[in-house]
Amino acid sequence: MKIKITAGDFGADYEAENGQAAIKLFFQEILSGRVKLDRLSPLGEWNDGTEPIPFRIAPALFKAGRLTAAELVATFRACDLDFEPIEIMSMAQADAWMIR
Repeated sequence: MKIKITAGDFGADYEAENGQAAIKLFFQEILSGRVKLDRLSPLGEWNDGTEPIPFRIAPALFKAGRLTAAELVATFRACDLDFEPIEIMSMAQADAWMIR
């Protein structure tokens, strides 16, 4: 099935069995350098033709070593979000499946 992922200035269609598989393909492109970080927003959406479903991008990028802790906090603050360190670590752990 075709699944559209959008995030900031980025948008692409992925052929995947579900949204989670499409998100993994999206992160493979990021980690390989085919998608530049400056095109992305902290949150993305995937859509299989029904309704958009949001997902977090920034915590997984931190977990993958593509954002420092300071960059992650700055990203959240730029979106008027202020999380405690334990909350940030929890998000990074929860979102780690995206980069595996």
